Amino acid sequence: MRTPERTLHVNGVDLAVQSFGDPAAPAVLLVSGAEATMDWWDEEFVTRLADGGRYVVRYDTRDTGRSTTWPVGAPAYAQADLVGDAVGVLDALGIGAAHIVGISMGGGLAQRLGVGFPRRVATLTLISTSPGGPGGPEHPGLPPMSEALAKVFAEPGPAPDWTDRAAVVDYFLAAERAFAGTIPVDEDRLRRTAGRAFDRSPVPAAAGNHWLIEDGPPV
Repeated sequence: MRTPERTLHVNGVDLAVQSFGDPAAPAVLLVSGAEATMDWWDEEFVTRLADGGRYVVRYDTRDTGRSTTWPVGAPAYAQADLVGDAVGVLDALGIGAAHIVGISMGGGLAQRLGVGFPRRVATLTLISTSPGGPGGPEHPGLPPMSEALAKVFAEPGPAPDWTDRAAVVDYFLAAERAFAGTIPVDEDRLRRTAGRAFDRSPVPAAAGNHWLIEDGPPV
């Protein structure tokens, strides 16, 4: 069962949220990476999770999709507020504890959620993320990213014209190619996803605010 997208007012902001599956089933909260609307949690993937007996929730983080946006280049919030938003979504949906799945920046938020709100976390699944600090000899750090991907972060290309749908789609496609590594990229599918994300975003450029917010100390 898929519910229509709805807007929840939580933690002082409006967040676009969509759920899949039986609300009585174990809950899974999907937390997106920087610049990513909930569309990047592919609907087929989410549906398969729900069909396995789970209540799956995805949402647009602040400054993405149909959620509250700030002026471009001037976000008035920090990562701690994004963590509070995730807790607020759980509260609004009546979920006590959930399996938290976070990718990239969302993985960092998931870790902070686990540290700050341990009773709200059944399990953590972290994708493309790390603690961001030394783990000591008993907990060595993860292998570094590939040289090709490191170059993407060290030498980012110019931002697209955020009013140009085709340019924004190409921008996201280029980023996904870098993250894919040796895995074949389904360009048609990625273009459809990027197009949906653009079409659902009244202010697409606001997503770049995620790169400007305060991270806080390593967890």
